[in-house]
Amino acid sequence: MAGFKYASINQAPIYESVVNGKGKKIINRILMGTYVTILEKDGEWYRVATAGPNGWIHAGNLSDEMGLKIFFLDVGQGDGVLLEAGNYKVLIDSGPNNNMYGYLTKWQYTYILGAKQKVHIDYLIISHFDVDHYKGVTKILNDSRFTFGTIIHPGILKMATKENPYNSGIGSTIKQDGKTYLSLVFDNLLKISQPVTFNRDITAFLKALLKANDEGRVLKVKRYEQGSKIIQKKIEKKTFRIEVL
Repeated sequence: MAGFKYASINQAPIYESVVNGKGKKIINRILMGTYVTILEKDGEWYRVATAGPNGWIHAGNLSDEMGLKIFFLDVGQGDGVLLEAGNYKVLIDSGPNNNMYGYLTKWQYTYILGAKQKVHIDYLIISHFDVDHYKGVTKILNDSRFTFGTIIHPGILKMATKENPYNSGIGSTIKQDGKTYLSLVFDNLLKISQPVTFNRDITAFLKALLKANDEGRVLKVKRYEQGSKIIQKKIEKKTFRIEVL
């Protein structure tokens, strides 16, 4: 019988068999929101294929809706966050190294990549351009197995000088009414026409972004501001919203 459901509780038990309406011998536990394929139904029990050993799960531990899944990853000095809501995937930051890339390709989405399908990230959000937040995105952008809906960024890039080619500052400023304002903000990262010198990590990121865009793997790139509503959609009959405070 074709069909699928999601685990509705955390650590939902998967049993080896069902005897007289009771599960016998737990062989697996799956996280809330984990996708299961229905193979067979017997009363209030389903035999399912899922992450790890397959087996039997009680109908009371299943739902037709995935809900919201949040994965916080320690990816180095900074953290990365992966959100899954319905069919949407949202990636926020990726740390200073390739740990997030390894997690996505060797664990979280191996079932997609193993089927020779592309992983689509609906929203890739870069909170700010410190290396411990955005640098890990570079390898993900360079991998042709990933496609992207909207890539969202603050538009404030890091510059370089001959004295410090790595992380010297955020560009020119102006003073007005006794306050200092940043005057160099980039709205469109795909069309930077000014002859500015970025630090080496920003340069690598921009090259990866342009490569992904040229290959048709990026739908849109936009800058956010305070008060921006990044996402506001109805998912599984509930409002899902991300906004900048």
